[in-house]
Amino acid sequence: MEFTPTKTQKLHSLKVLDYLIKVLLVMAFGWVIYRQRIEGQDLDILYIHFRKQLDSRDLYWLFLTVILMPFNWWFESLKWQCFTRSFSVLNSWQHFRAVLAGITFSLFTPNRLGDYLGRIIATGRSDKGKVFTATLAAHYVQLIVVLGFGWLGALLFLPRIVELPTNQMKWVAGVGISGTLFLGLMGFILPKLLSFVKRLAWIQRLKWIEHSLNVLHTYQPRHFMRAAAFASVRYGIYCTQYYCMLRLTGIDLNYGIAWCGIALIFLIQTSIPLPPVLGLLARGEIAIFVWGVFDANEWSILTASYGLFLINLLVPGVLGLITVIRLNLIKPKEDGK
Repeated sequence: MEFTPTKTQKLHSLKVLDYLIKVLLVMAFGWVIYRQRIEGQDLDILYIHFRKQLDSRDLYWLFLTVILMPFNWWFESLKWQCFTRSFSVLNSWQHFRAVLAGITFSLFTPNRLGDYLGRIIATGRSDKGKVFTATLAAHYVQLIVVLGFGWLGALLFLPRIVELPTNQMKWVAGVGISGTLFLGLMGFILPKLLSFVKRLAWIQRLKWIEHSLNVLHTYQPRHFMRAAAFASVRYGIYCTQYYCMLRLTGIDLNYGIAWCGIALIFLIQTSIPLPPVLGLLARGEIAIFVWGVFDANEWSILTASYGLFLINLLVPGVLGLITVIRLNLIKPKEDGK
């Protein structure tokens, strides 16, 4: 006789599975922190150095960095909403919570790919394809802003680090800026390219992809311009936070010079396909490479870089983890579906 589970038993099994997934997620998050503790062999020295800086310098640099953190992610939420308004019924606070959930998952994945999963989970099961497309569009706009400011910063800062003939420097900058402008133009003509993509036979066979791409028809140039404005503000906030951490750890630079160096660091970091946590050592090496030209203390450089990670990613990641735990990750299918 074949055993058929009752509806109550199915619900109980789903609850158990939901609980197990959340336990595994918490364990994975703890592993990430522990792994970084192992990889960061000199973490204790960094902490001692940080405490010394706190004892000897003005704390308002740290206060300003912390205060700007929620604004950083709030503008990320506003940028994302530029592409979700056509289909989403979520309010601004729910969008913000979804962004925090995305941060949690992005800590484990290269190039923040987990951000897509986190936002999809936090927004529910409906329109997940459109959520993915909207998130992709938001990241695309941020990438253009990072590349644009990054190449500008590189053009102004690289002569301080490497000796290149003027013609080579102009060629490198020209290629980078031209590529950025091309990517920006692609964003405006993307909806027009959609009609060609949808005619591809394999796309027509995958209805969920075709359905997800349909949302691109609702994106107008004004949406990209508005998103670019939010992305630029967020970029400015992040640069200001980095500058505050530099000042807190004793690296006293002119804001203009510091901005160019920060823009170059973000440009290089964007090209590294590593999860934020596993890429910490690489980020530290990049920071030492850039700020070392000013004979800055290596421990101060690492303290500023890792401290910014702690404030801008790890703390929001914990808040996102709490958000995910409170969600019902496994939902039963409705009858007849």
